Amino acid sequence: MTLDAWLLFAAIWFAAGIPLGPNAANCIAVSASHGFGRALWAVAGILAAGLFYMGAVVLGLGAVLAANEVLFAALKLLGAAYLIWMGIKMIRSKPGRSGMTPVPVGRRQVLVKAMLVSFSNPKAMLSYGAVFSQFVNPEAGFAAQLLIIVPTALAINAGIYSGYALLGRGVDRLIGTATRLAWFNRGIGGFYVVAGAALAADEISDVRRRMLA
Repeated sequence: MTLDAWLLFAAIWFAAGIPLGPNAANCIAVSASHGFGRALWAVAGILAAGLFYMGAVVLGLGAVLAANEVLFAALKLLGAAYLIWMGIKMIRSKPGRSGMTPVPVGRRQVLVKAMLVSFSNPKAMLSYGAVFSQFVNPEAGFAAQLLIIVPTALAINAGIYSGYALLGRGVDRLIGTATRLAWFNRGIGGFYVVAGAALAADEISDVRRRMLA
């Protein structure tokens, strides 16, 4: 991989990871309620899910999933339902001493929850495959290219979501009353509900198009 190709890959990957999504919202929520150190376990969960997606792309599982429309649709709807359920829990929660009681406090729980949030959108696997395919030269050493691309992608993801975790510390300083904490819960929860509903609506629309085709 040339330096120019690597810089272009890094720029595209960074731009794709910056927009606020469920992963970023989770990092902000964990950091605001339980501290930056605990939020780093959420970042680790996102990286673990990303590594799984990358491995699946390399093994060709992404193509298999894309070819199995029924399984792919079921996974997308299941992920959407999980986001909506999690959002409703946060909206209905009452702020405790640390603010957001629904956010798990155990390190393993934070890690697993972050992975589940990442897995809630299986389309991410196709996105990984779409970007990776543009920068992997089939005529060059495959393993050598992956040794450059995979660590680069993981490092960029780590930087982006660590930044969102730091943003959560700022949120923690701004929110000091139970009323503000409750509204923050509702805001994050509402974001999850909207994101889940959008994923579900997108998949239902895709199913309808396939049925009419």
